[in-house]
Amino acid sequence: MAGALTNIPIGTEVYKRPYAGGVDLRLLNRFFEEDKSAASGQSLVARPGTAFVANIGVGPTIRALFTQDGAFGDDLFIISGDGLYRYDGTTLTLISGAVGFAATFPSLAVQTSPGIERLWVADGDNLFYYEGLSRAQAGLQVGVGNIAAADVVSIDGVYYTWVASGVDTGAPAGTLANPWKVLLGANNEFSLANLGDAIGNTGSPGGTYSTALVAHTTVRRRRAAPTRLTVEAITAGAGGNAIALTETSTALSWQTPAGAPTGTLVNGGLHFLTEAPLPEGTDDMKALAVATISGFIVVAAANAQRLFYIFPGEFWVDTFAEAEAEPDHLVTIKTVGDLLWVIGSSTIEIWAATGDEASPFAPVQGRTLRFGAIEDTVVVLDNNIFYVDTTGIVRDASGTRLSTHTVEEKIRLRGT
Repeated sequence: MAGALTNIPIGTEVYKRPYAGGVDLRLLNRFFEEDKSAASGQSLVARPGTAFVANIGVGPTIRALFTQDGAFGDDLFIISGDGLYRYDGTTLTLISGAVGFAATFPSLAVQTSPGIERLWVADGDNLFYYEGLSRAQAGLQVGVGNIAAADVVSIDGVYYTWVASGVDTGAPAGTLANPWKVLLGANNEFSLANLGDAIGNTGSPGGTYSTALVAHTTVRRRRAAPTRLTVEAITAGAGGNAIALTETSTALSWQTPAGAPTGTLVNGGLHFLTEAPLPEGTDDMKALAVATISGFIVVAAANAQRLFYIFPGEFWVDTFAEAEAEPDHLVTIKTVGDLLWVIGSSTIEIWAATGDEASPFAPVQGRTLRFGAIEDTVVVLDNNIFYVDTTGIVRDASGTRLSTHTVEEKIRLRGT
């Protein structure tokens, strides 16, 4: 008499269990799912096999893929080797600048606001941003001495001169004979800031510059620093390179971003990465990871517990905070919904926006997890976060254990 058939579930485990003497059985291109309608109680759902798409860059490996709906035309960004590429479905564009290898998998995030599209990249060492087809730029640099009354600069045929008082004296009109008048500040920084306000008509007409002044039509202020006012073409592309610049001053000169003298804006119509340095006094800190939340860009420092903030619309790093639960080093940061996950080597903190400009984010009380995550294991899927903790257990946002002993054994034996 024949014996009854017994169902042996040979495909429900993915990994070996050598300690138990188990056979190596692997699921290939299948998802294992519980199925109460099947006699076995389970189904193996087929998935497509991998297929060759394209060779990107020089490799040897693809280190990051990133796209964001509504930003950069939904284009795909690829980091292959040390090259950053932009792909629109037809054309592959190499973005000038090298992405370093301090982090195996670089971190990317997008910052958008009216008139701004900015891709941020942290490679474990440096922080960069990319803004698409570049606008031509130049900087009005203070050398030796101070900006003086009667110093004159012109931008694309519009003239400005500094005065000690009387910004409406005469008939200022922005011409060589009758330049717009800009009030001298208490020092070079304030004099440059007043000129920047005049270029965009964002200051006080009749106070810091001529009442009749109108905003410049072809350039805008990029940023006013203590010794440098950077301006850029309003329109992206190579056409901005024809915008002429002059100055009549013993203290000032127009310079390229690299510091060379120039009589025009430069570097328009290119695709390149621009380095964004961390604040002075943090020279030993490196940019480990970036995330975007509530319009801010948050930068995690490598080998530290410090976070830096870039305010909405801005592109320089000014404010910082410290992870608080334990003095552990950060592993990465991720945005999940409207919360920022600050993941360290021995703790995980969950931060939320505060509405306080001086301290934009703070830890959520009672949400700290007393274990960390293994580097390069943290992913966000379907508004949930998944990671491998430092004991080798796979968990989700709630801290629930997701892995089986089989998977955890494989993780424990990684690299052996």
